[in-house]
Amino acid sequence: MHFGCAAAGVRQIRYRHGDAGHLALLLSQYQGDNRPKFILTESVFSMDGDRAPLGEIGDIARAHEALLVVDDAHATGILGQGGRGLSDEADVVIGTFSKALGGFGAYVACSEGLRDYLINRCAGLIYSTALPPPVLGAMDAALDLVPGMEAERAHVAGLATRFRDGARSLGYDTGASITQIVPVILGSAEAALAASERLRQAGYWATAIRPPTVPTGTARLRLAFNASHATPDVDRLLEVLDTRSGARAARAHALG
Repeated sequence: MHFGCAAAGVRQIRYRHGDAGHLALLLSQYQGDNRPKFILTESVFSMDGDRAPLGEIGDIARAHEALLVVDDAHATGILGQGGRGLSDEADVVIGTFSKALGGFGAYVACSEGLRDYLINRCAGLIYSTALPPPVLGAMDAALDLVPGMEAERAHVAGLATRFRDGARSLGYDTGASITQIVPVILGSAEAALAASERLRQAGYWATAIRPPTVPTGTARLRLAFNASHATPDVDRLLEVLDTRSGARAARAHALG
């Protein structure tokens, strides 16, 4: 989205995170402006695991005759009815095949007119290499499978809830996460790196996310649960994150 705005030479006017009221206020300041208006948002935010208020944003888009573009990458396959994602309000949906759908590449779901325009005018598409036929076949198969995977979606949601509840009981900040993406916000880059290394040594890969990717003071581990994980994996992860257990083990060793 940011690259597209830069390539088009337009200035982004940013509204506060998740604040539909602020979005409406900003749009109302441009009611007399005849230029096209676009609202851009993710459905699930990749660093916090929270969701955009798409119902409210959709109403605002229609009231101001704005085109709503939703990046549904982190919801496709895992959220919404039949894993359809959360983009029902959108005029244009963009996303990726590389997450829940298990392949690679990306898509734009749009009207036939916009599709033809992009095919002829979008440099990022025109000068890229087409996806290999086996990848397209795998995506076709994934789209057949995903609607019937309700049990897997419920399993993933349960794992994320179990981890959030456990992490919060240990005193960790998991932010506003309500999805399969759960941050463990640790504050400093040093704390995030140390925690990432501790998990790596225990067999868990959790990358330390640091500024400028996230705001200063909110460095974190970013965890994403999937259907191949099991409840014991989450419980063991919580044990590794429980610094109190490490202190107890150290005391026991000293006494021994």
